[in-house]
Amino acid sequence: VEMKLRLAVTLLIVAALASSTILASAPREDRTPSVIPRVVFWYSDISGVRLVEAAPTLAVVDPDEIASDWVRRLRASGTRVLAYVNFGMAENWRSYWNPEWLRNPPQWLGPEDPKWRGEYLVRFWNPEWLEIVKKSIRDFLGRGFSGVMLDNIDVCIYWGRCGVLPEVFREIREEMRISLYVNLGEAWEVVYLEDFVKNVDGVIVEEALTRGEENIIQALNYVAEKGKDVVLIEYAKDRARVEELLGAGESLGFKTFVGDRKLNRIPDYIPLYHGIQYLDGRILYSYKQPWERFKIYLNDSELGCGEYASGAVNEGVIAVAYETEDKHVKILLDDKIIYESKGKCREPSITPIEDGFAAAYICDEKSGESVYLLRVDVSGKVRGVSRIVSDKYSKRYPVLASNGEKLALVFEREGLLIYTDFNETKIMGKTDPYSYTITPFKDRSNLRR
Repeated sequence: VEMKLRLAVTLLIVAALASSTILASAPREDRTPSVIPRVVFWYSDISGVRLVEAAPTLAVVDPDEIASDWVRRLRASGTRVLAYVNFGMAENWRSYWNPEWLRNPPQWLGPEDPKWRGEYLVRFWNPEWLEIVKKSIRDFLGRGFSGVMLDNIDVCIYWGRCGVLPEVFREIREEMRISLYVNLGEAWEVVYLEDFVKNVDGVIVEEALTRGEENIIQALNYVAEKGKDVVLIEYAKDRARVEELLGAGESLGFKTFVGDRKLNRIPDYIPLYHGIQYLDGRILYSYKQPWERFKIYLNDSELGCGEYASGAVNEGVIAVAYETEDKHVKILLDDKIIYESKGKCREPSITPIEDGFAAAYICDEKSGESVYLLRVDVSGKVRGVSRIVSDKYSKRYPVLASNGEKLALVFEREGLLIYTDFNETKIMGKTDPYSYTITPFKDRSNLRR
């Protein structure tokens, strides 16, 4: 009876989602589902800091688009991080690709996919191709990934070799000892093959709810009943449709992600926290509620719309520097605005120094981007504003620090970490935005190289 009831409910939900008439007429509360599935698929233009802020339980990312440090930070925060692997096709932009293969193709290489230029169907059961896949997986594990998501397994339909998938997955999973998820594509019926579900940790299907095909949902229920993870990817931008799909996935008990087809950003329904700081008993942070813009808060007091904020305390005075929504930098001392930048400025950092504060921020100018330094005393008097660095190169995320006597600043410029103590400037090496900080100290004796 329970099985029949579950199936009846499933079919009702799928029928409703597949019918635009029902969707148009059904009543709906204007809110995001109470439990937002924190699943993220992100394949290009990845921001590590955004992923950490989203705090997903599961993240599937292109491993060539994210630094290992961010993968480890995600793992440390409890996220299962899977590396995207195109199992069914060879991609000519990957590090394993050899251009000579086009003139002298190996046995495993098939024709180019006419829909995806630069991608070539592969005989996935071939030992040489499997060794390429395994070598990639070893590299990803070394970089901190939890496992992999194998895409395009449905090329088995083209080759007529779907029956070998369970054994191939068993070999990969046992040898690599990883979390193994697979994107079923059009080959959803393979879940019924003997030992298929046994040899994967989860399955992924795109647009199962949108298509509304009962046999696909039944196959996914079969996987879920075996205790394995089921993840849905749906594509929508309209808020009403996004919430409908999220609610339907939640009702079925499946993890659900709804985004645009480029898979290049965090969807608006996922809340984000940014830059939490503790300031003498008060908390400074920026927060984006589902479907809304970032707002900056000091405890429960809303300072305004914006994302980047930095705070400091000196002689009991709390100073806050923040970026407004219209790209101006404001400085507050004890909740009173004492300075606002004139031009388009962003990403401020503030630190205590002597009997006041120093703040650094970046401004867009005709000649390029400039880093500015502002000094203010604890009474709120601005002592001066000076341009520190100015050139045509893109700059991000200045971080300012002081040991009470001297100031130092680091920021990212075109992928390089720049350091200045305002007497000399050095290039410290390559870096990613938001992946560094600077800490003041007075005594070098206890430092290790």
